[in-house]
Amino acid sequence: GGTGPTPTPTPITTPTPASIFQFSQQSYSVNEGGQATITVTRTGGTGVATINYATTDGSATSSGTAPDYTVAAGSLNFAAGQNSASFTVPALTDAITEGPETVNLVLSGGTVGSNPAILTINDVAPVPTPTPTPTPTPTPAPTPTPATTGPSIFSFSAATYSANEGSIAPVTINRTGDLTQGATISFSTGDGTALSTGSPPDYTAVVQAVNFAPGQASAQVPVQTSFDSLTESTETVNLFLSGGTLASPSAAVLSIVDTTAVPPTFFSYGPSPGSVADGGTGTVTINRSGNTGVSASIDFLIVSPGGGQPLNNVDFNIVGPYSPNPSGGSVNFNPGQTSVSLTINNAPGLTAGVVNLGFGPGAIGAPASTAITLLI
Repeated sequence: GGTGPTPTPTPITTPTPASIFQFSQQSYSVNEGGQATITVTRTGGTGVATINYATTDGSATSSGTAPDYTVAAGSLNFAAGQNSASFTVPALTDAITEGPETVNLVLSGGTVGSNPAILTINDVAPVPTPTPTPTPTPTPAPTPTPATTGPSIFSFSAATYSANEGSIAPVTINRTGDLTQGATISFSTGDGTALSTGSPPDYTAVVQAVNFAPGQASAQVPVQTSFDSLTESTETVNLFLSGGTLASPSAAVLSIVDTTAVPPTFFSYGPSPGSVADGGTGTVTINRSGNTGVSASIDFLIVSPGGGQPLNNVDFNIVGPYSPNPSGGSVNFNPGQTSVSLTINNAPGLTAGVVNLGFGPGAIGAPASTAITLLI
């Protein structure tokens, strides 16, 4: 008999890699009255993609009679092949003499690398209006200039710290020098042999402005480490201070010690709905990974600042399988359950703005927060 036609081979589809978004640097700076340009870069996939951005109050506030900055929130759209995009944060001028203040910068709604970052607003002293001296009034004696105080000086309490994987490492920052005023120092982590990415990561990256009240000489910053089932040697995280006068040690190392303890459950937010129309609804998903075979619970926090921003149970409300509490609500997971969906309802015709959601204490993965813009 004859030979049949040769079958055409089925083409193999190469999966498209995901885009990974992160801020171009861990800290930015702008003077009062200026406008900060914040750049977001991406690696990995180069197709059309979108990432959400938002600002939240640090020591700078976006509300009150003399706000420090104007809230920025929205989405950056990347065209195919585009590797960076920017948004701006206006810093406002006031007549108050004050130290540097900080704004938190957050990305959500996609695969995020290092997140969040810090914007520091530097105080600019107002130019005084000269008062003419009347004639023939004698020239007044010059006003004595108050003596200036020295700076606060910051350092880590130790050059090395240690924690078992799956635990929280408290990192202590000491302050000497002038303690009579409030002060702020920037704290950040960086990968050593431990990585802040992966599934699960070895630890949760931290970029944070640490605020000291007048007279306060020390503060602690928690660094969450993660459990994995690998047998491995001790891994390290680099710790840094910046944005102030530093003493030694101004850099330190956190060692994460391998352990065979029961793995924890990790909680994270799914993609943000971005914006919710006036009178509309949006869905927020809380995911869990790691040890999902047991019951677990996590508190979500509503960190909408109020003062001109949307208020919970007034301008919006959240509906779903959770138990309300004063900070937000508690979500319970059954064995094997990996996600819970919540619905945010935007009340018609009230207040527009950004609602930020975070987590209470627990084993937190990434993204650890999400932002929803309410429209009117």
